[in-house]
Amino acid sequence: MQIWGLGVLNVAFALSASIFLARLAPRESLSAAEHHMTYVAERLAEDAVDDSSLRNAVARYLRLPKAYAVVTKPDGTVFGSAPRPPFDPRSSVVVSSGPLKGTRIEVGMIPGGPGPLFLWMVIVIAILVVTSFVAARYLTHPLTRLADAARRFGDGNLAVRVGIRRRDEVGAVARSFDEMAERIERLVRAQRELLANVSHELRTPLARIQVSLDLAEDDPELARESLHDISEELHELQTLISDVLMLARLEGGSAAASGLPPLKLEPTSLDKLCEKAAGKFRVRFPKRELATRVGTLPVCEVDPVLLRRAIDNLLENAAKYSPRDTAIELDASADSAGVQIVVRDRGEGITAEDLPFVFDPFFRADRVRTKKGPGGVGLGLSLVRRIVEAHGGTIALAPAEDRGTRATIRLPVRNAE
Repeated sequence: MQIWGLGVLNVAFALSASIFLARLAPRESLSAAEHHMTYVAERLAEDAVDDSSLRNAVARYLRLPKAYAVVTKPDGTVFGSAPRPPFDPRSSVVVSSGPLKGTRIEVGMIPGGPGPLFLWMVIVIAILVVTSFVAARYLTHPLTRLADAARRFGDGNLAVRVGIRRRDEVGAVARSFDEMAERIERLVRAQRELLANVSHELRTPLARIQVSLDLAEDDPELARESLHDISEELHELQTLISDVLMLARLEGGSAAASGLPPLKLEPTSLDKLCEKAAGKFRVRFPKRELATRVGTLPVCEVDPVLLRRAIDNLLENAAKYSPRDTAIELDASADSAGVQIVVRDRGEGITAEDLPFVFDPFFRADRVRTKKGPGGVGLGLSLVRRIVEAHGGTIALAPAEDRGTRATIRLPVRNAE
């Protein structure tokens, strides 16, 4: 039952009971009492054979609690209850025959005790008190739990949850709190992991640079080779810092909400963008074969720098994690649903266990971590997903038909005006 329903139920019950009692209870109770008094007076008149029997009958009647009786004889003699208080209801009968003919017998009930209406009102009030208490407990107990959880969460216990399972407004608030706490806990955990991973990944190339400098000092003949190594490490540092900054810019899916610069959209020929990405790949990996099938793509409003970065990352991943004697494919096409860009390699592929995590920042498969192979810090695919989603698109990774991995970017067509 909804919370407001309890209040409506209480009000409806109180109004209904009040109307019922006000209209029916007084009339019915008075009518029944009047009939009872008339019956008593008639019985006393029937038993009044003589003066003595009437006095005895009246005396027996007066033994009843709050009973009242007054007998007035034709000569004016009065006996019964005295002094006479007001009473209601009452009834009187005049003896019509016999020795006591003309004697008036009047009976009634002395007021002062609770009548039926009063008792009904007591019952109504008692029911309202009970239902109000139940409603108060129904509300205050979960609200107390919610307030306690909010206080503990504010003190830094990010694992606290309310855990209330109800189908009313309080349950909705509790579920919203738990969902909010879950999101905040994931965000804080991700920030801590990001800080730890960035610190680790920064130390690694810096340590290698220091080693190269030490070797160059000890052996001048190794200076040229050391400079080449230092250049490679600096490039890795630059890439890492650039990826982290770009990931922070795109994290959360809304640049406006985070206060960071929005996408720099401009009319871009997507087929030329793909061709430039292919050209850069061939320069960086001159010994790798890249097969391109780029159709006629529309000119769309995109951020060319970021979208080009996403395609570059996919091509670079394909080159790193596939044998050197296998070809890499770049396909791009357009239809009524949008633009589709596909990068396919012939590498070992992604296991089913790793597939749900490949877009997480700094994730690298165990088989990549444990064997000597291509470098990388695990930001490439995460950055690709953020870029694509910022453009309103989607990206999916799946095993290729025969071997390797197929990465598919789907973008909506936003024509340049």
